[in-house]
Amino acid sequence: MKILSDTLLVVLSAALMAASAVGQDAKTMTPTMFDNCDIETYYASLLQEGSPSSWTQEDLSSLIKETHRNILPTHGETFDHDDLYKAIINLHPGNESGTVRLVYRDINRGYDSFSPAFTDVHHIKPAKSTVLMSKGDLSFGMCDTVEFQTECVVPASTETANDTAQDGKIWTPPPTLPWRDCGLKVSTVEFARLWSVHQWHDAYPPTEDEVLRNDKACSRWQGNRNPFIDYPQLAQSLFDFPTMAPTNMRNDCGSIQVGDVPVFLVNTKDPDEVVFLPMFDIPGGMELFVTDQAWNGTGLVTGVPNEGTMVMTTPEDGIEQGDLFGMGPGVDYGDTWSDVEGAFSLSTTFGDNVFLYCIDADGKMRFLAGFSNSGIWSSPGLSAEEYGEALTALPEQLDQGSIVLPHLENYFYNGSRNEATALLRADMLNPASWVGDNEGRYGVE
Repeated sequence: MKILSDTLLVVLSAALMAASAVGQDAKTMTPTMFDNCDIETYYASLLQEGSPSSWTQEDLSSLIKETHRNILPTHGETFDHDDLYKAIINLHPGNESGTVRLVYRDINRGYDSFSPAFTDVHHIKPAKSTVLMSKGDLSFGMCDTVEFQTECVVPASTETANDTAQDGKIWTPPPTLPWRDCGLKVSTVEFARLWSVHQWHDAYPPTEDEVLRNDKACSRWQGNRNPFIDYPQLAQSLFDFPTMAPTNMRNDCGSIQVGDVPVFLVNTKDPDEVVFLPMFDIPGGMELFVTDQAWNGTGLVTGVPNEGTMVMTTPEDGIEQGDLFGMGPGVDYGDTWSDVEGAFSLSTTFGDNVFLYCIDADGKMRFLAGFSNSGIWSSPGLSAEEYGEALTALPEQLDQGSIVLPHLENYFYNGSRNEATALLRADMLNPASWVGDNEGRYGVE
């Protein structure tokens, strides 16, 4: 599929061209950095289990995660280092050397740090920042004219429809990023009419350029593949084709991502105190649950003394990004929590765990943050006696949203709070950024 007409080719700025210099044309030779990227080898483990029609989202998510072998920085520290811009130039070349095909008329130059881009090269496209800002939270779909921007969908070019469909399906799969059929503005994690994306996917099968880009993204830049390019039929087997009737919006819980509300401070010396640092504005009127019960892989472990769950309802105006809150005597909203089950009581002897979660529109637990000062995450499937008060398995959702520390009674995050959100998230999961002791309690400023 042709990405855009030749009239929209734009020569990159001198600075960007310098940063992209790799000693070869982006459209010609592409060195191989990662092996096992041919289709047969890459999917060998899944093909041994059955045909693609039998694969699950969990199967593919695990494979993609395990083979994601390179996290690119936005800008390389030197011109010789790989970065996101070099990948874009290599994967989306124009007809002339030193050009790229742009989804819009200008590239978003908002990336300005050497930190990891926290995205992947399969779905990022050169795009104009002002257009993306106008799009806001509106979901992807077809529009007759731009006047429809105030409705359910935003304009989408038929020339880029298949890219959006194929890229979105695998890199933002449910339940991480739910699909929807209609409604007004969507939450931060619901972004498309599923029936529209199905139509695009069926109408515009993968082209030779897309297949080549998938190959290069794996072998040169990232080490993993987009299965919806390799096996287009997965769209039908993994995502039921919906009707065009509107579906219900997700609740506020569905808008919160893992790592959005990390643990900031824990005092296990009585009285218990747990403090959280929100990375975004938490909506008002939603329920948040905190528990020190163990997780066994399928649910919270019950019947253990001094283990329990508490709940609070956020105030009507919500809780603003950066405003510390939690449970305990020295923190905002600390006295608004009530018991749900058991008796929440953090252990000082061998450590304990703290999980923060909410309940989504499907009635399922959505873990938001995890903390343990027992030194280890235990295996799932143990008995209540084996977990006791100190141990727990790590919920799979919290693989990238939790921290485990050696046993000390009290801990607090001692790193910088004046940095970009992505850097702050990473820093708060770094044990070196935490301070703990067994003496006095820590307080919040």
